[in-house]
Amino acid sequence: MPTYLLNNIDGIITEYKVNRSKILIKEQDVHEHLHETLQEVKLIKEGKIPTTMK
Repeated sequence: MPTYLLNNIDGIITEYKVNRSKILIKEQDVHEHLHETLQEVKLIKEGKIPTTMK
């Protein structure tokens, strides 16, 4: 995770008294879902997954 994002998270934690671990876990989940979605888009573009969108 880039340093500037960690600094932003630290600012939120200080201001709102949030658990840093929970934020980092959520951020990791977002990245995993984004990666899965991009992989699926790639397969759709390659014609390996049928799509109903036209």
